[in-house]
Amino acid sequence: MKKNSKDEVLPIENDVSRIKKGYEESLKEIEVSAADKKNLLLDSISNVIKGEIKEKAPLFKYYFKAQEEYSRNIEEQKQIEVFNELFSRVDDLAEFKEKLQIMLTEDQYGLMLFNKYKRISESTPFVEEGIKILSYTLEKLVNDDFKNKFSQHNYFLEIIDKLSIQALILLIDHKNWPEQIQLNSSGRYVLGQAIVEDWYAHYAMEYNTKSGRQLDVMLLELAVRELYSNGLFTIYQDGANHSVALTIQGASLLTYISEEDK
Repeated sequence: MKKNSKDEVLPIENDVSRIKKGYEESLKEIEVSAADKKNLLLDSISNVIKGEIKEKAPLFKYYFKAQEEYSRNIEEQKQIEVFNELFSRVDDLAEFKEKLQIMLTEDQYGLMLFNKYKRISESTPFVEEGIKILSYTLEKLVNDDFKNKFSQHNYFLEIIDKLSIQALILLIDHKNWPEQIQLNSSGRYVLGQAIVEDWYAHYAMEYNTKSGRQLDVMLLELAVRELYSNGLFTIYQDGANHSVALTIQGASLLTYISEEDK
């Protein structure tokens, strides 16, 4: 293990032990069945109720404790699946685990980034798309420079944390976005002969048409608003039309949430 230096402050021994213990099982390839996931909440409630009945605690007290235990259990299972997804595509697993170990126990910058990743994970739905996005985010952090790129990583993690899962999925699927949008000189959406003030919903419908999907237009509209308001894509004049394109910021964010644009 490296010696302490001004820029490498090791966590106190208790923190190191806690981190190693908490993620030891997550570093193993463990399959979690759908039935196991469904039973997590029931098991959590059952375990807490058994303990609280002995203390004659109010119902709400063990209900909240059951929720806390369930949240903890589901987050543990989520991380297991994130690591399974990640390990399935890592070329050198031993090398990756070594880098992860350094991130968790030997580098203050890496540990701060990992803690931010954990907060993102806790608010990410336990769905296939969420698992993949988390695995790419963690892979990016582990394989990159913790110290010299700390500000950059921190910046993009903040953006990921702000965006909904729908917005992240839409960003990843940017190649299926409609390339042009009809706006008049005032920036209003042109639909046939009509001019519409709000173009987000109509762009969402055009995306559904081009991608061949039938996703909820309201969720898509909100996702389009999120991406546009956070500066991840722009609309620019292209002759008589207006074209849609990713910004540099949007393209950079893709390297944190998908494999295609690495």
